[in-house]
Amino acid sequence: MNDKNDPLEQFRAQVRAQRTPLPRPQETDDLVVREKDLVWYDPADNPTRLAPVLGTPVKSFELFIQEFEPGGSSDMQRHHHEAVHYVLAGSGYSEIGDRRYPWAQGDFVSVPPMMWHRHYNGSETEPVRMLIIENSRLLESLGLNYRTSVGLKTWAELSAEPDGAAGESTSCRRRARPWRTSAASSRSCRRRPSTGRMTRPRPTPSTTRRPRGRSGR
Repeated sequence: MNDKNDPLEQFRAQVRAQRTPLPRPQETDDLVVREKDLVWYDPADNPTRLAPVLGTPVKSFELFIQEFEPGGSSDMQRHHHEAVHYVLAGSGYSEIGDRRYPWAQGDFVSVPPMMWHRHYNGSETEPVRMLIIENSRLLESLGLNYRTSVGLKTWAELSAEPDGAAGESTSCRRRARPWRTSAASSRSCRRRPSTGRMTRPRPTPSTTRRPRGRSGR
């Protein structure tokens, strides 16, 4: 019998709800999705408006149009999939890990997997509109996609909580060019395991000495 108060069962229910597929229209030969056919909705944990671009034959990624009210923001969240936000209109900044990234119209904002992030409209008078490209559909087809939200917390508030930021930092990740990573930087920026993640114990060196042969080796 499932206990609804069990944290593990609550987590499983959240995963099941997230993996409910989007209502997709019947496929047609038309390869154009028109703006007037977009259906907007307001996510429960996200104060922005989202419109999934449905009806395309694409199987590996999803497209969304996202709108921010003047002075508005998204929620603080992270997810397994990769995402790129193309700024169609407006300007603002994003908190991605422990860094702040300003952006404006025409910029591309990259969000790595499982990095806490939140996007902010920097204007009190003008809205922001973004096009989101994410490979969530591919991960969903494999049963691997997941996202979680902590609401409207800032990075400072999240990192102040015990294990809130899970040791994540972007100080060395994608510090220069995101498409080029040197061997030295990749070694120095290895991701630390988050709390609760099972890791394989490192073997300890043996204290038993091999008996030497006649040659002394």
